[in-house]
Amino acid sequence: MSKEKIRFNIGQICGYFGYSRQGYYRHRQLERARRTEEELVVTAVKNIRRTQPRAGSRKLKNMLSSQGIDIGRDRLFDMLRAKRMLVERHRAYHRQRTRCTVSDIISI
Repeated sequence: MSKEKIRFNIGQICGYFGYSRQGYYRHRQLERARRTEEELVVTAVKNIRRTQPRAGSRKLKNMLSSQGIDIGRDRLFDMLRAKRMLVERHRAYHRQRTRCTVSDIISI
């Protein structure tokens, strides 16, 4: 028994899923552009972080816009979160005061 290969073209596949060929190719083009922009932003952030490793997303956004890379704050946050490049927050350290109670005074 020989198996015959069934070939579909992009138009048939897109029609099956309810999309147009134009929509398929537009989506492909946008994905490429988005990946290219993401690579550009990530390399720029890595270069900035070499000199300022604790620079947060809001400061990075301003630095990137001064370099001509315009990206929204939320998109930058999402991009850095996906690449695990967000700076960890410092936890505030508060020294606990020891309280002097009446029983402490009496036992002295």
